[in-house]
Amino acid sequence: NLGHAGHPAMISRFIVRRNFGHDRPAILQSAERTRRTFALELSHTKSLEVCNRAGIHALDIDPAEGKYLLTGSQDRSVVIYDLQARKEFDTARRVASGGSTAPADPANPSESDGKHVPSLQQIHDAHKFSVETVQWYPHDNGLFTTSGTDGVVKLWDANTMTPALEFENFCGDVIYQHTMSPIASHGLIAVGGRLRKVKLCDPTSGASTHELVGHSDAVLSVAWSPSDEYTLASASRDNTVMLWDVRTAGPRAVLDQHNGERHGFSSTVTTTHTGECNGVAFTPDGRHIVTTGADSRVRLWQASDCKNMFVNYTGITNTNPRRASFCISPHSRVPLLFHPSKAEINVYNLFTGALVRRLRGHYGTVKTCLFHPDLEEVYSGSQDSEVLVWSPRFDWAERPNSRRLSSSRTEDHEALDEWSN
Repeated sequence: NLGHAGHPAMISRFIVRRNFGHDRPAILQSAERTRRTFALELSHTKSLEVCNRAGIHALDIDPAEGKYLLTGSQDRSVVIYDLQARKEFDTARRVASGGSTAPADPANPSESDGKHVPSLQQIHDAHKFSVETVQWYPHDNGLFTTSGTDGVVKLWDANTMTPALEFENFCGDVIYQHTMSPIASHGLIAVGGRLRKVKLCDPTSGASTHELVGHSDAVLSVAWSPSDEYTLASASRDNTVMLWDVRTAGPRAVLDQHNGERHGFSSTVTTTHTGECNGVAFTPDGRHIVTTGADSRVRLWQASDCKNMFVNYTGITNTNPRRASFCISPHSRVPLLFHPSKAEINVYNLFTGALVRRLRGHYGTVKTCLFHPDLEEVYSGSQDSEVLVWSPRFDWAERPNSRRLSSSRTEDHEALDEWSN
């Protein structure tokens, strides 16, 4: 039963079978990853230093080492956290717009409680307005990119914290998201914004290569396929999500929520959601596409034939006027979808739509969440200006008599992360 693959009793069985050579190591590894993913709660041992004065809109973890967390905020700042640095006092370096660096006062213990992960660097005025997207360079944590509602895409040198390249007025006066492919050799940056098109730029030449024209309203979200370097998806305020082959003109497909079986007015209009489409992402294996919209619906699609799989995810409230950010667990036997809903994060079985649990801890609307593929942790950013860490529970594994774990604690596991109520 895959739904119970991460249960402690099942893990014990996997360990015994592995010791006797009945199962391959990958089976035990998958079971443990599943257990950790299903056991997320608000971390009791790790918290991130609060560096922002406004909401957190963007998060990214460097793919090279999985060590550095990049955040972008509504207060125009960008912060880098070293997730492996655990200091008693805040010794963060803050890099201001003028380039000056000043260490925080270690004599002031109020800045940290001993569990904080201090910020490594902070750029206070990375953009003129809100920072909407941050992303590490796919194969090098010495570079990262940012974009915001000032209409500028910037490529930064992470060592000097200065812009190495800027694309100004690249997609009108507002950019909602940009993205680079994790596998592509072309290195193109896809940008969606207020203009009714997707622009592609080349960091090596510093110029725009071409445009993808097809949407009739602003493009709120863009995503590259992790299995095909030339396939791109875009979500728009025109209620559609389009798939593109960036080597050709025109969209390759438009995701149709009715799978071609339309009636009445909808017979002449193809829509992905009954409302603005403000989020799109591929599953880590590239076989499926997840979309979300202002109709508070999430839809799962087959990437091969663009068919709606009609999975019902209940209980989501999506009122984000810009990009809606969500994440998917990549390695568990049962893939989980983490989708913000007001001040919570709803966790769903990706393929059945079953609500697994709700992660509660923020005081403001959750704007973004991100899954760490190596640590099986989730990081979430909210309008309360905090980044929270959701880590796997370890109490059953660390106790020698794990069978004595009280039933009340087991049955009330969801309440452990509901301290904000």
